Amino acid sequence: EQRITHTSLMANMPHTQTAIEIARANGFTEQVGLHFNLTEGPALSQAIRQCKRFVDNSGQFCYRRNSAIWLTRKERKAIREEFKAQLRVLNEAGIYPKHMDSHEHVHTEPAIMMAIAPLVSHHNIRIVRIARNADIESVTLKSLYKRAFNSYLRCRQILTMRYFTDYRFFEPERKNIEYECHPEIENSEIHMKHYDE
Repeated sequence: EQRITHTSLMANMPHTQTAIEIARANGFTEQVGLHFNLTEGPALSQAIRQCKRFVDNSGQFCYRRNSAIWLTRKERKAIREEFKAQLRVLNEAGIYPKHMDSHEHVHTEPAIMMAIAPLVSHHNIRIVRIARNADIESVTLKSLYKRAFNSYLRCRQILTMRYFTDYRFFEPERKNIEYECHPEIENSEIHMKHYDE
């Protein structure tokens, strides 16, 4: 039997409140995590709107992954304020996430994760998605980085799965693994969308 056990929610998108209502109506608010977002839609906090690396003149996120090797003190503070603002949307709806991941995997960037790591612990978010590792077959700089990132999470005593990949690599015999899927509705049909890391 295959089933989805947990989901995560973007707090700054047009249908956020609809998603919250669905979670409440179906009694699975305990299974909803934060899908932290820095790459799409409107910023929710004032501080990050002052950071042109992340937000354009209209207040929309414009950040592209892997473009922030380092962050200024102002940017780190702004990311933390945005994280709190997105989390607040869920908290005000009675959802207190115990797990988190992020849109386009931005939390796996070292500078961003180090900025929000203290907040993850402070808000009792016990599980954080690791960098994708289940479908990696060769040793590359990218694979070594992912291994280091995953070790960083575990060293901070953050709970993780052992493996993470997307639904295209489903292996029913492998245990302690998280599968990612992005269902979206197009012309009344559900399709799966994939974001490469």
